[in-house]
Amino acid sequence: MMKRLVLALLMVCLLTLLPFKVAMADDSSLEGEAIVLLGLEVAASLPTAYSISNEAQATGREGEAIPISGDSLSLQVSGGKAGLTLPIALSEGQTLTSFTDPVSGLELSGNELTIPLKDPSGNQVMSIVFEIDEIKGDGDTTEVVAKKVTLKSTELGVDLSQDDDKAGQVSASFEVDLKSLPPDASINISISQHPDEDVLTSFELVAMGDGNVVADIACTLSVEKTNLENGIDLGEAIIIMKVGQAWVERYGVDNVQIMRHSEEGEGQVLPTTFIRYEGEQAIFQAASPGGLSVFGLAALIPLSSGSAIWIPIVGGIGGSSSISAFLVLFVLRRRRAREAALRRRWPTGMRPEDWEA
Repeated sequence: MMKRLVLALLMVCLLTLLPFKVAMADDSSLEGEAIVLLGLEVAASLPTAYSISNEAQATGREGEAIPISGDSLSLQVSGGKAGLTLPIALSEGQTLTSFTDPVSGLELSGNELTIPLKDPSGNQVMSIVFEIDEIKGDGDTTEVVAKKVTLKSTELGVDLSQDDDKAGQVSASFEVDLKSLPPDASINISISQHPDEDVLTSFELVAMGDGNVVADIACTLSVEKTNLENGIDLGEAIIIMKVGQAWVERYGVDNVQIMRHSEEGEGQVLPTTFIRYEGEQAIFQAASPGGLSVFGLAALIPLSSGSAIWIPIVGGIGGSSSISAFLVLFVLRRRRAREAALRRRWPTGMRPEDWEA
């Protein structure tokens, strides 16, 4: 078994060094394909203090107006405990039923307080949602105790119709348990068409371990964190990704999975649930116990499905079309990633045959 694995790895190395052409059974346009790098990137800071405008209003149970006593609120999230100090002159025994600021978008509704987070251009890109357990006033300020805090992103979308009409409009979003909120924390979110080469490699390796190949990746969601650590500041995340229904039908809904590239460089296939079709989009969801990182919406095809032409391989490992299919698709994906990397540096429209392997 070890001998076969070594021989397979040697063959992969040889194939990546040699230029070749392979016809795919399900995609005749792969050869010479122009990779279009499309994407969207947003960022926002996670504040420990939050300004409110002079248009903010608070009301009590009887509809009475409650005076606003300041121009900012403070957030405390640490060690699994969370709370806020609101500039509302709530009296002891008085009930706060609403608190809104039309300028910032802050809103208390039911037992949830939502604080919008905006990018430097003023666009809301995330929000912090406090699930309230208790509210107490002392006549000057109001203390809020939260039993859960969630950081939610807005949905980011990119139209891939010109590059892949079946993928169409792709989008992604997340929500993650916020366990603590250190100073100067921020998050950068980007959605793109193609993953980086190291991400793609980790996806391919974990797929191979499960007996699959990565046939296609609809989109990639990357989350970069500053002063935030998975497992310490961030808990489990929920990832939601959308792609055109035609793209899903191309590979089969059961073959579409959300994959994760960890900070340690390991690939993961997350248990993925198909939620529903909504218009022309298919919605998928997965839980990420390890928190936020890089995610891809991938089509995984079993090696035994014969997704590629079989290439005879000598030396004891030939005779297995599944191994050959993996080698072909693995090399193709590596070459496509290398082409994408070149286009980032030299967007001259070069094709793979225009540069040496």
